[in-house]
Amino acid sequence: MNLRPYQREAIDRARSAYVQGARGVVIVAPTGAGKTVIAAEVVRLTIARGGRVLIVVPRREIVAQTVGKLRGVGISPRVVAAGQDTDGDRRVVVAMAQTLVRRAADCIDAPSLVIVDEAHLAVADTYSRILERWPRARHMLLTATPCRTDGRGLGEIAQALVEVASVRELVTTGHLVPPVVYSAQAPDLSGIRKGASGELSPSQAGARYQVGCIMGDTVQQIRDRCEGRRVLLFASSVEHSQALTQTLTALGYRAAHIDGKTPAGQRAQTLADLGAGRLDVVSNYGCLCEGLDVPAIGAIVVARSTQSEALWRQMVGRGLRPYDGKTDCIVIDQGGNAHRHGHPLAGRLWSLDGRAKRETDAATCRTCPACLAIYEPAPACPRCGVAHVPDERKGPRELKRTELRLVVPGPDGKPKPIRPAPEGWRDRQTWEAIERERIAGGYHWRWSLHRLQGEGWQMSERYRVRSFWR
Repeated sequence: MNLRPYQREAIDRARSAYVQGARGVVIVAPTGAGKTVIAAEVVRLTIARGGRVLIVVPRREIVAQTVGKLRGVGISPRVVAAGQDTDGDRRVVVAMAQTLVRRAADCIDAPSLVIVDEAHLAVADTYSRILERWPRARHMLLTATPCRTDGRGLGEIAQALVEVASVRELVTTGHLVPPVVYSAQAPDLSGIRKGASGELSPSQAGARYQVGCIMGDTVQQIRDRCEGRRVLLFASSVEHSQALTQTLTALGYRAAHIDGKTPAGQRAQTLADLGAGRLDVVSNYGCLCEGLDVPAIGAIVVARSTQSEALWRQMVGRGLRPYDGKTDCIVIDQGGNAHRHGHPLAGRLWSLDGRAKRETDAATCRTCPACLAIYEPAPACPRCGVAHVPDERKGPRELKRTELRLVVPGPDGKPKPIRPAPEGWRDRQTWEAIERERIAGGYHWRWSLHRLQGEGWQMSERYRVRSFWR
C-alpha cells in the first residue's frame, strides 16, 4: 500500500508510543486525511506479526468503507453487524459497536489490537464495555475531533496522542479543497430548551428555523451561492429537513431527505444519486455527520446551531474531499458556528485532557420590594412576609434575517468577516484578495482602501473623514 508521508509518520509515532508503554493511542486525522487507509496498513502489519485485530465502527456506512479498504490490501475480514454478518479471515473482524456489545465476548477470537473508528465516541458506555472485554489488547483510537460536548477526555482510555497533518496543511498539499465560509455572529436562540449535552432541543430549534430566518433564508442561500454544486444540508430537526426538501423540490431542485429512520438501502441509493449528479441536494438531520464519503459534494449548508466543535468540524469536513473540477467547497453557516468554534482552517491544539464541568452557580439572591431586605430564594420575604412575585416571562424574540458574510481566519485563528466592497468598485475577486491579505496581516480596515487606490479606485472625501463604512 502506498501511504502518504504523514500517514506513514503517524503509524511510526503510534508504534513508538506502544513501545514506550502506552496501551491506548489516539490518532487525530482531519476528515479526508485517510484514517481508514492508516487503519488498513496497521491491520496488515499486525496480522503479519501473528496478531488479531478488531475494528469497531459506529455506522453501517463505515462498515462498508472499512471492508472495502481492507479488501484493497488483500484482506477479507469477518463482519459482525446486525443483518450484515459475513464470514471471512477470523484474524480480522469489523464490527458494529451496537451489535458487538449485545453478543458474547467469545463470538470472536480475542484480539491483540482493537481499532476504534470515530473514537470521540469511545468513552461512551457501549464502547467501554467492549474495550473492557479484552484487557490485554492494545487500543488504537482514530478520530478527526478528539473532543466531546460533555467535557470527557479520551485520556480516560488512552495514554498518547498522535496528530496527523492539519486541515490547512492538507489543503496546501492538495489532499483537501479549501472551504469558503459564509457566516455571521451567533443568532439569538433565547427561549430554546437545551439538553444535558448543551445542544438545543431539535423540536424547538427546528420549529424556530422553519418560522423565520435566523441567518438569512436557507433556500435563498442555496440559490445564490451554490448554483451548479451538489449540496449536503444539515437541518435543525427531522421536520425542518423535510420542510426544506419539499420547498426545494417545489422550486425545481432534485432534492431528497434522509434521517435516522430511512432504510439502509434507500439511504445508500440517495447518496449514490447525489454523487452521480442525479440529485442536487440531500437534506438530513443527525445522520450524515460521520463516515460519509461523497467527494462530489461541493457545498455544505449548516442550517442549525451546535455547541459541539466536533460536530461542526465533522459537518464541514463532508465537503472538503477533492473531486474532478472541484476547486473549493462553499460552506453556508446559518448558526454562527464558525464564530463559536473557529474557522475550519484555523489550527487547533488537541489534548487527551477533558474539560472540567462548571461549578453550579450560586443561588441568586432576591431583594424584597417592600423592606429592601436581601434573602435567598423563597416564596416570601422572611423579614416582612411580602410574597415574591416572579417577573413576567418574556417570549422568544422574533428571529431576524441577517446577511451572511464571507469569513476567513485571522492571525489568531478566529473568523474575521470580509467587508463589503466600497462604492464604485465592482471587481469582487480583487477586493476579496486584498481583504484576505489585510486580515492575514492583522492590518487596520483602512489598509484595504489604500491598497484599492493602487488598483485605480478613487477614494471619495467621505471615506477620508468618516468611518461610516466600518
